[in-house]
Amino acid sequence: MGNRSSSILSGIIVRCLAAFMVIIAASVGVGLGLSMAETTNIRNNENFFEHAPALPTRILDVDGNVITEFAADERRVLISLNELPRHLIYAVLAREDPDFFNHRGFSVRGTARAAYGIISRRPLGGGSTITQQIAGTLYTNRRERTFTRKIRELWYAFQMERRFTKNEILEIYLNEIIMGPGVFGVEAASQFFFGHSAREITLAESALLAVQFSSPTHHNPLNNPNQARNRQRNVLDRMIELGFTTAEEADASFEEYWANFDLTRASLGAYFMRSDAAPWFSEFVRRELDVMMYGTMDYHRDGYTVNTTLNMRHQEAAVRFMQEGLARANVEYARTSSVRFVEAERTWIPIIDLLSVTFDLYQIHATADAQNEQKAIARYNRTINPVVDMLSLVFGVPELKPITMQGFENMRLTTEQNVVEGALITVENDTGFITAIV
Repeated sequence: MGNRSSSILSGIIVRCLAAFMVIIAASVGVGLGLSMAETTNIRNNENFFEHAPALPTRILDVDGNVITEFAADERRVLISLNELPRHLIYAVLAREDPDFFNHRGFSVRGTARAAYGIISRRPLGGGSTITQQIAGTLYTNRRERTFTRKIRELWYAFQMERRFTKNEILEIYLNEIIMGPGVFGVEAASQFFFGHSAREITLAESALLAVQFSSPTHHNPLNNPNQARNRQRNVLDRMIELGFTTAEEADASFEEYWANFDLTRASLGAYFMRSDAAPWFSEFVRRELDVMMYGTMDYHRDGYTVNTTLNMRHQEAAVRFMQEGLARANVEYARTSSVRFVEAERTWIPIIDLLSVTFDLYQIHATADAQNEQKAIARYNRTINPVVDMLSLVFGVPELKPITMQGFENMRLTTEQNVVEGALITVENDTGFITAIV
């Protein structure tokens, strides 16, 4: 009886173990299957050359010259890694991931440094590698601060390291990450901040761009020049420490950049800072595109090329002609207005003041004082207000901004009321093509 009970118990244990092994095998199989599916999705979607980032639509004139570009909330210009100066790449590595070429998507040293920074409440930087940053940007929501998101980000980082070379990952990173108000990638950022291509970037400018990867809002040199300057100096010092540059080169480039820095320039966003050789014509084209592309096509993001009838030579001539004509008209208007004002000031204002005293009409006695007040306000808006605006930026006094903005608005309104304007449209007789609009 005992032997029979033992054999029955052994059979139950064997069956339980077999069932458990089946469950384990099924779980592992499902996990591997999901992993393989995830890997296949990455293989299909992660390739940089197949990836479709938002690109602006280019508007060309009749000869193929670029008039402007249309982009809604972001501007991105793709550039290959081998077109970029070495010091820009070194600046990015020094700032974001010095061990980039030595790890496989995860840095123990970087993670430990970030953890120590959190514990000690010191700004020692994040622990994510460049691969983790771009994986998180493409495949997760980096605003989500959860352990699950970090695991997903790490998973995608490992797959990217398996799928791509280091240079390809770095090229994706330099073209994909946001670096300013509506600006994505180093090429668009260089054009936005410095007015030239990243191919021509200096050492100091490279360090300043490297700062934008971590916090483009707080480190924007146009809005927060003092903070950006300090972080830029830290990057240059780190580059010296890593042997990427010399102290002499870093100091000379740093001093030259800030000696020529324009403190009065405002950060308006990529769309408003875009160059436009024919803004009125471009707006006409934009409205036509709104009608033609209504539905699934998006000219703000899909990177179309639009050929138009505008002739840049005609446009430049039209602009020059209008500027010369309006300049003459405004000189004449100002001269005649000044004559009329002087006549009124010399003749009628004294008579009004005399009548106010004679007949006790104090309501009209303020005319002379009002004239002086208007002169004072005009002088403040033209001369003092721009200086106050610059000082509010330099010394970090945002409370002055509303006042200076009101001063600029008053000057704009005064200008609109006292400036002669005009319009010009050039049409080709044979074809009806519009070749210039001012």
